Amino acid sequence: MQSSSIRISDGDTIRLNNQRIRLACIDAPESDQPFGSQSTQKLSQLLGNGSNLRVQSVDTDRYGRTIAKLYVGDVYVQEALLRDGLAWVYTGYLDTCTTTAGSLLRAQEEAQLYRRGVWSSDESIAPWQWRQR
Repeated sequence: MQSSSIRISDGDTIRLNNQRIRLACIDAPESDQPFGSQSTQKLSQLLGNGSNLRVQSVDTDRYGRTIAKLYVGDVYVQEALLRDGLAWVYTGYLDTCTTTAGSLLRAQEEAQLYRRGVWSSDESIAPWQWRQR
């Protein structure tokens, strides 16, 4: 899909041709949270101009957003964000990614092992906890 109308809202939400899309199975840091801007920048870098973007819809959330797995060529976008330590596996929603859950968990474990991104600090707060502050 070639599209010039991709807008990145944050590290786990985009707008594609006026369709709001939330990345399935991950939760990226909020914009005002440590690593929030890095996560958003990485997502923008991964998506580029939208060429070779594949959106695999898995659900719709209560806000009307499409919940989807994103691929750019052979790159699974959620896995790339996790591997760089720029998102958490959203375990409460992992059932929507049954075929890729293992790779997502392994990517997060790798980021934790090498202390990348959010895992570089022992005091990182998951986005779902940050939102409750």
